[in-house]
Amino acid sequence: MVGGWLAAPDWAHGVSNGGADFAEKADTGMYEDDEGRIDAAEQLAEHNPHAAAEAFLAIACDGAVGDEVRRSAAERLAVLAAP
Repeated sequence: MVGGWLAAPDWAHGVSNGGADFAEKADTGMYEDDEGRIDAAEQLAEHNPHAAAEAFLAIACDGAVGDEVRRSAAERLAVLAAP
């Protein structure tokens, strides 16, 4: 495992998808709205919290997303990062 106990296992770094990280591969065009991105990240959190954190961070930093959705993503990111 690279990066310590909080890092995703080596097998979770997108080897089966051509090397792209899962959060990078999740294009915003895949979802009908911003809430769809939040829903997808929540589902991802159940299986891969590290990738979900990356997805929530991407949503929270996306200036094209509404403020309420960005705030929601930041709150969920904080929950994932809590010890």
